Amino acid sequence: MIASVPTRALAQGASSEAAAQALFDQARGLMQAGKFTEACAKFAESDKLAPGAGTLLNLGGCYEKNGQTASAWATYADAASAADTANRNDWA
Repeated sequence: MIASVPTRALAQGASSEAAAQALFDQARGLMQAGKFTEACAKFAESDKLAPGAGTLLNLGGCYEKNGQTASAWATYADAASAADTANRNDWA
């Protein structure tokens, strides 16, 4: 038996991934411009759409640069856990 995934669900997944990548890219640009508050918000939204250890690492760094030490610490802990789950020991 072949399991099928509705085309609409696949399209929404691809759309979410594309939106998450666009937000991630915008956040990186904002970080380079020193606009940490705006960048952190974009990284957080990107992670909501497509959770991942890499995004969490960037979000943690953003919080750190923005002076949000507690948020950075908690986000780095989440990133380490996600990296462990993804077998990315280099990120953990």
